[in-house]
Amino acid sequence: MDLQGVISPALGNLTALVELYLSFNQLHGSIPDELGKLTGLKFLLFPQNYFTGTIPPSLKNLSILMHLDLSENNLHGPIPPEIGMLIQIRCLYLYDNQFSGNIPSSIGNLSQLVVLQLLRNGLTGPIPPEIGTLTQLQELKLFQNPLSGSIPSEIGNLTQLQQLNLN
Repeated sequence: MDLQGVISPALGNLTALVELYLSFNQLHGSIPDELGKLTGLKFLLFPQNYFTGTIPPSLKNLSILMHLDLSENNLHGPIPPEIGMLIQIRCLYLYDNQFSGNIPSSIGNLSQLVVLQLLRNGLTGPIPPEIGTLTQLQELKLFQNPLSGSIPSEIGNLTQLQQLNLN
């Protein structure tokens, strides 16, 4: 819809929301911490905007969130370890941002995860062996990150994996 501007923190008052789609707009600024109040949210999709800042730690409160897409923005900083508290999540898209630091080991808590796309960021360090606990994973894309170390043998536990891209 070519929406512009920032997201109002007042969206955090819409506690009955189940889905929030703000994709393909020209929204900018940070993602409001108040979105962590939307505890009934199952879908949070903000791809292809101009958001900056970090992922608000308050998103850990979205305990029934199934789909999080913050891809193709200008988000930076580390992926917060609190991401591991989203235990119902099935699809996690954080690609094409400026995230840095290690992939948090808490990502191994996301046992329902089917898709994990962290490609084209600035993530460093090794691939955490905890990824091997994501036995429902069908798609794992980590390419174009300056990761180091070897491919953990635990990736062999991902028997449902259909796409693995570590270019």
